[in-house]
Amino acid sequence: MTRTDPKVTAAGLITAARTGDRRALGKIISAIENSSALGEELKAELPNVPEPALVVGITGPPGAGKSSLVRALTAALTEAGHRVAVLLVDPSSPVTGGAVLGDRIRLSRGFEPANSYVRSLANRGHPGGIAAAVPTVIHAVGAGGYDTVLLETVGTGQSDVDVTAVVDCCVLASPPGLGDDIQAMKSGIQEVADILAVTKADLPGADRVANHFSEIAQRPGDTEPRPVIRTAALNGDGVAELAAAIRSWPRPGQTRTGRAEPAGRSKQQTKAERLFDLTGRVAVVTGASGGLGRHFARVLHAAGATVIVGARRRDRLTELADELGERVIPVPCDITVESECDRLIDAAVSAGGLDVLVNNAGIGDVGRAEDESVEQFRGVVDLNLVSLFAMSQRAARIMMDRGSGSIVNIASALGLVASTPIKQAGYCASKGAVINLTRELAAQWGRSGVRVNALAPGWFRSEMTDGMFDDPKGQVFIERNTPLGRAGRADELDGALLFLATDASTYVLGQTIAVDGGWTIH
Repeated sequence: MTRTDPKVTAAGLITAARTGDRRALGKIISAIENSSALGEELKAELPNVPEPALVVGITGPPGAGKSSLVRALTAALTEAGHRVAVLLVDPSSPVTGGAVLGDRIRLSRGFEPANSYVRSLANRGHPGGIAAAVPTVIHAVGAGGYDTVLLETVGTGQSDVDVTAVVDCCVLASPPGLGDDIQAMKSGIQEVADILAVTKADLPGADRVANHFSEIAQRPGDTEPRPVIRTAALNGDGVAELAAAIRSWPRPGQTRTGRAEPAGRSKQQTKAERLFDLTGRVAVVTGASGGLGRHFARVLHAAGATVIVGARRRDRLTELADELGERVIPVPCDITVESECDRLIDAAVSAGGLDVLVNNAGIGDVGRAEDESVEQFRGVVDLNLVSLFAMSQRAARIMMDRGSGSIVNIASALGLVASTPIKQAGYCASKGAVINLTRELAAQWGRSGVRVNALAPGWFRSEMTDGMFDDPKGQVFIERNTPLGRAGRADELDGALLFLATDASTYVLGQTIAVDGGWTIH
């Protein structure tokens, strides 16, 4: 494939993975592991993809039979109708830095059940038994349609506690014959594991391990002890019981310690999370068919909002709605036509109201001002400024009646400073006007509960800026003139967008937040 093939873009690979393309999924994971430029794009996009419904960690000391147990569990879960992704964290090769594929070879030998996917990941020196890439890879296999993940740690024993931060349920596998080593583990993984599995239970000494597990099964705060299950993976004993315990976790009286409810969160943390929550809110995003607008729609949707996405390209909106599923309403429209603005706002009202408007639609112009036609200049200003005003005006009427609402205008760092040496008179003029219009609308509507603020991105790759990024000279220009020395990633706008869209910014009015790597501080 060449770099122009759409499958080589982050969005293209994710779309291909969603259709069941296992090669695309493999490319995604490799790019993430290697931290390539494509990998960084994927890291920004994949958190917007829903995770698998169940993520299970399998950990324990070397020689515990984890791979055999994972193999048997995979067969049991796929037979029950689940699509299972198996992630095997292996030691890194001292030569290549890649995974030493021992676990994958053992697991895959003579075994290829339908609806499963097996991938080795190099831990690359990451402590805690897992690889740094694991959280993003979990989203990747979710994009591939796998509803269950079995994550086998590298097997260092009591230090494998990091796995509990990324899984729903953690299984500790321990065989007979460890002697005093099992007592040493008591201060580590044994305390945080959710299910205690005696592996190789057909061997002498299994009773001793089972008795020890029974003694520690009751955790402080739980009213019921954790399950202790004897397994012998090679003959299948106990595997069905373990699979059932995993699927039903947590049971009444037991505490979930994994990703869904992270242990140790304070009330202050929970309150902070609520500040950025948009559950039950309705948001409109213009220009949502591509670029940053598409990304903004994903971010608001991930925060819980019902998102009305508007743009001219019907097919791209339909694709986005199919990707995100529920709570997305595509409205093909041209917001330079006032009746089309009305239709977009009406769709929000029909969905339950209007809480957030993100005015993102825009176009650019490149060329000497003395050569630019008035018609072209007027077209840029019409979409970037006049249509933004028309949408804001209509949204404000709804929000005033409700007594609250947030309008986020997407301006630009080039509305704060000239774009020299790149010549963009219409774009810079319109974005500068957006910033001052933001102040004026905030002053007029603030007392009615309508917050109006602006977000001014610096250099981010989008359809509008592809030409700049694809030109090596353009890349050098951005890197040399941005104090942080690089362009931004789309996910680096998420915090500022959510801050302005949610209750986190209830006392912020008429402000422009520049997210530009320092571009405007010169």
